Amino acid sequence: MVKKNNKITTTARAKKQPARTPNTVDDFKTALILVSVTINVAVFVGWLAIKLTTAYDAQVAAFLFGR
Repeated sequence: MVKKNNKITTTARAKKQPARTPNTVDDFKTALILVSVTINVAVFVGWLAIKLTTAYDAQVAAFLFGR
């Protein structure tokens, strides 16, 4: 008597699942992260410019933190 193997392997199950499609929430999260990182880098570069040079302190501070 031959015993049949009816088990499905995990790789076979993974192949049957459709790929996850991005949605609006993912796009919003990505955009928010990009904007946040861009602002943080700009503030960091301005802070670094103020700390490293003394010639343009007033101009850099007025540009970044002025009204």
